[in-house]
Amino acid sequence: MADHGNNSPSLKKSSGEDAQMQSGETVTESVNAHVREHAERKAREGDERYADYGGPVAAKLRTELADVQKELADYKAQLARYQAASKAGIPLAHADRLKGETPEELEADAASLAKGLGSSRPLSKARPAPSVGGGVDAVGDTPSLDPMKLATAVLNRIKSH
Repeated sequence: MADHGNNSPSLKKSSGEDAQMQSGETVTESVNAHVREHAERKAREGDERYADYGGPVAAKLRTELADVQKELADYKAQLARYQAASKAGIPLAHADRLKGETPEELEADAASLAKGLGSSRPLSKARPAPSVGGGVDAVGDTPSLDPMKLATAVLNRIKSH
């Protein structure tokens, strides 16, 4: 890619970059290395926008970014464990026991744990239908919500026993 006068770094790959990528370096690491090299070169050239690139503020921001990225990875892993536990029908309280890096590994471990816990089927996603009254009060055949009648009926029932 050609430089169009906007001082942006060229994205053209060199053979040295190919060797780095083949040595196991991730794309993120490669991009970070290029950004770091570009910023250091600009700082040496006197560009004030890059003066603090290697300084304490930038180091603190890089540390905070790494912390946030780790926290995000932890949340994603926890979500995957919860999904595998739910699919296998085991309580979410046991999700932290699951081991595995991929959803398939987590699901296999969850199925094994479910078998050990005695869960033979996944939990139903349907909720039971609520059952609503239809009963009658002790005083008569018609339901009554009058507190005095209800209290009298309870008192009569207690006295009769």
